[in-house]
Amino acid sequence: MMESERLKNIQANILGYHYKEHVKCIFIRFTEKGEPIFRWINKLSDQLTTAEMERRAYFEFKDKGTNPIKESLNFYLSSRGLQFIGCKKKEERNPADAAFWEGMAQRAIILDDPLAMDLEKEWAHHFFHAMIMIASDDDKALNSIQNEIEDELENEKLGKVIHVETGKALFQPSTKKRIEHFGFRDGLSKLNFYKNNGDKKVYPPEIVLDEQDGSYLVFRKLKQDVKKFEDRIRNLCFKLKIPEEYANARIVGRFKNGESLSGLNKPSEKNSDPYRVDFSLDEEGMKCPYHAHIRKSNPRSLDEKLIHRIGIPYGERGGSNVGLLFMCMQKDIKNQFEHIQVKWMNNENFPEPGSGIDPIAGQKVSLHRCHAPRRVRDLGPSYVRKEANELNGTVALMGGEYFYAASISWLRELKPFEEGVIEQKVAFSDSYDFEGSYSMINNQIY
Repeated sequence: MMESERLKNIQANILGYHYKEHVKCIFIRFTEKGEPIFRWINKLSDQLTTAEMERRAYFEFKDKGTNPIKESLNFYLSSRGLQFIGCKKKEERNPADAAFWEGMAQRAIILDDPLAMDLEKEWAHHFFHAMIMIASDDDKALNSIQNEIEDELENEKLGKVIHVETGKALFQPSTKKRIEHFGFRDGLSKLNFYKNNGDKKVYPPEIVLDEQDGSYLVFRKLKQDVKKFEDRIRNLCFKLKIPEEYANARIVGRFKNGESLSGLNKPSEKNSDPYRVDFSLDEEGMKCPYHAHIRKSNPRSLDEKLIHRIGIPYGERGGSNVGLLFMCMQKDIKNQFEHIQVKWMNNENFPEPGSGIDPIAGQKVSLHRCHAPRRVRDLGPSYVRKEANELNGTVALMGGEYFYAASISWLRELKPFEEGVIEQKVAFSDSYDFEGSYSMINNQIY
């Protein structure tokens, strides 16, 4: 168990999750440098929700069913934001992650991300210095807090809110469990860092915390094409002569109720523990196919590569503009998120040659197909010669950025240099020019 004093210095949503129904991600661009912006950040640090508050709320909810945190508030800085206010990469107290300093747009080739022309205009034509995430069960309270932030920035001439992304939890009507827009149970892959949580594995905080008790946030807006996904699932059912329920499970690795694929073509009557997934008992992919999303994104064998997911869906269920505000925390962006995206989900030869890319979150300029396992005893030999339908293309990146979730003390002690704030020129235009930025990548190949 981490000490209470240390938890008071760590922002919430790094070791835990807010579990609120509504979220707003407020993206800010600073216009002021020097003492005023440092004072604003110092003052803001006293209003942030901490991991200690989060831990107490978690156990109170387990014991009494009540959550004392009404609104959760957290603050993140991009590398552009740090450079704008004068923080230099090589200073010892500043974030050390090289991928963070480059920024997500600069890593587009490595990640196989789409070009700027394919992103939403809010992401293609703007950049952000900071993000404030607020979460509450009361969406009106979020609107009020957003207005306060906008007024304060404008009145003190510190900056302005450039963009806002709004997330809303979805619930399965009969079970009241959280789901995402394709209809699968959501939130099962969150890591547990606190003890006394039943049989769930407790992970060391070093997975997500750096030496200064900060962490790195990856934010990616992912649009889901539900109609295309459902059409392709039906096509898969027709090709493979399997039930729709089983076809869904083969793509994700779980049935929609959260039960991991067990080799059956429907969920068992007695639902198994959805948190327990062990691929060591299925090394040949006889139960959960190699291409399944939960197997591609987390093979359950390398804890040091894990990320803590804290995202939330956006859009109204049944609407056309829906998806996921994907957010994850980690200690090292390149060796965690980027490793998962590039070496696992985008790699058609992981975990085995010919596995195909992740049908949900994999990205490739040229589409690849996800193949059925080599042998499936219960369906017969003809099954293995039939390809699974092309499912990738049902999720598309709309935009994103890398941010630093600094510790409370780091934000509180942030101040100008003695010789005055060093004004660094940021090598970016007001918009993302992907073709121009490609030449700035140092031929980094995985």
